[in-house]
Amino acid sequence: MERIEGWKHGEELSKIFAKCNISGSSAVLHVAPDYTLLALATKGIEPDVIWQFDIGFEKTANQFFRHNPPTPGEVENAIMVVEDEVMQVSKLIPAGTHLFSFDVAVKEIYAQLEPYQQSSARLLYRHDVEAIFGRLSTIISGRPVSSDTLPQTATFAAALLILREVMFHLGFDEVTLCD
Repeated sequence: MERIEGWKHGEELSKIFAKCNISGSSAVLHVAPDYTLLALATKGIEPDVIWQFDIGFEKTANQFFRHNPPTPGEVENAIMVVEDEVMQVSKLIPAGTHLFSFDVAVKEIYAQLEPYQQSSARLLYRHDVEAIFGRLSTIISGRPVSSDTLPQTATFAAALLILREVMFHLGFDEVTLCD
């Protein structure tokens, strides 16, 4: 994990904070192929701090997943590394901070909800992420891949794992999807 000072994309994140009508203590999550960013704003739309984690959906998939679907051991190894990365900032996130994301990967996870579970506010709750991860876990444990509609890629599994660990270990109850 690296704290980014004066990061060149800070201005872009400020635009995202403004576009998503973000106010109060808020964070924007960006899961990229080779890294994950978490920008925290407590006083408006300018990020107070931006952290870059050494985890991304392609990097994590390539580093840990040798099988498709990944094995339980591969997933456990990935969880340990992702957890170690995000836990470094766990005490730095104020209680009640709301999480936002504009990522295609997070939107793909949201799309796994049943239509009746999807809200006009485009909220993805932690218990929904856990339920989707549970579906992945049953496939990893031997359930036929064809018995579920989850995307069958290692990058989807890695993005789901990263989102799950961020939400759980940093105390986010939900993530709001922004366009």
